[in-house]
Amino acid sequence: MKTIGVAKFKAQCLALLDRLDADGLIVTKRGKPVARVVPFDRQHDDRQHAHLIGSLRHKIRIRGDILTTGLGPRRTDGPGPNPSKPGQPAETPEEQKV
Repeated sequence: MKTIGVAKFKAQCLALLDRLDADGLIVTKRGKPVARVVPFDRQHDDRQHAHLIGSLRHKIRIRGDILTTGLGPRRTDGPGPNPSKPGQPAETPEEQKV
């Protein structure tokens, strides 16, 4: 498999893709591999795995509220405290209750 630096890959990307062989190529950054470019294989196209969508239906049970992080109570009483205006200090919690 051919190896090429990221700067050279960026400069010659389209030409390299036109000449890409079955082995592909490895893109390096400062000598360390960061990516592998391989030709698209129609036999392993993602559409072959379409049958997996929904295959776990009725096999997984969701507990709790999946729309929260579980890190604390959820505020539903409107927007948070008013942001301070430029040049003015932010309101303290006591000032907000007035």
